[in-house]
Amino acid sequence: SVGLFPGTAWKGSAADAEDERLLLERAKGLLMERHGFTEKQAHRFLQKKSMETRRKLPESARLTLSVS
Repeated sequence: SVGLFPGTAWKGSAADAEDERLLLERAKGLLMERHGFTEKQAHRFLQKKSMETRRKLPESARLTLSVS
């Protein structure tokens, strides 16, 4: 398959992307419920944690759900 840039390949499938999206939605929902975050705040929280720990966003979402 073809990536966004010449010489790159898309490594994931549509099913993988959907799984990651659902994982992210579940993690945001948990943060919203437990901490009173808005959806935007929950998303930003996960983004910041990902950057701080040098993890991809789906991995931060997975970790957030695993410690709940």
